[in-house]
Amino acid sequence: MDKAPQPVAGATASGDAPRVSIVVVTYNAPEYVRKCVEDIRARSRVPYELILVDNASDAPTRDYVSGLQDARLILNDDNRLWCGGCNQGMRSIDPHSEYVLLLNSDIEILRDDWLEIQIAAMESAPKIGIVGPKHLRVPYGPMWGFVDGFCMMIRASLLQEVGYFDEERWPWWGAPAEFAVAAYAKGWRYRITHPQDEFIFHHEDKSQTPEFKESLKKLPRVRREFPGILARHGLQPEPSLSERWKLPPFIEKWEERRRFYHAPPYRAQSEGVKRP
Repeated sequence: MDKAPQPVAGATASGDAPRVSIVVVTYNAPEYVRKCVEDIRARSRVPYELILVDNASDAPTRDYVSGLQDARLILNDDNRLWCGGCNQGMRSIDPHSEYVLLLNSDIEILRDDWLEIQIAAMESAPKIGIVGPKHLRVPYGPMWGFVDGFCMMIRASLLQEVGYFDEERWPWWGAPAEFAVAAYAKGWRYRITHPQDEFIFHHEDKSQTPEFKESLKKLPRVRREFPGILARHGLQPEPSLSERWKLPPFIEKWEERRRFYHAPPYRAQSEGVKRP
């Protein structure tokens, strides 16, 4: 049974209503959780609230998140996995938030304008509803894939129209794909931030034990299931441009970037931002 979220205390540096609700699902890996939280605090200039959903971590992580005074906490007694935890966080956002940002707990933030970069991409067109720094391609889809869930900003009004993640069908991975297709079917689109605007580094899989990774192999795979995802939302699979028109791959790549990448860069990479 979920424990009630604790009250927010100073969730925004300015005291204003949050513009972005940042949802981080935690499960062990306390050194990465701590780094992620500290980076959010130090590098966020847009009014935000921080919502941490802990999936029954061991004592070091649980004690750390329980001691935070500037975050809303949801402390689960069992592991709801990533998708269930994200849904809990998204359902508890401040009603004034314009955007929800799903952020993995093993993310390192590289720039002080990391939120502004994503908001700029979101506001580049009125029907942009999902933004992120990376997308995962799937075959035979009209969308060239979907935004990776490790850093995924969602317009709050989109949640009201599309709903939340399908945690029963996709308890660990795959939910962003189904969500993106459901949004696309209702006229929403996604944008990928410009590759020069590298603002985070994903350390990847720091909370996964070998046993847990083995259990994940039993879950459905998005690439195999993607035609069914499209069909559930009234969309038809379609071949790639190169297959339809016999175009060279670089033309297809240009079309992909034209439709789904936000340009130009928010700020020049010459500031010296580098991956660790």
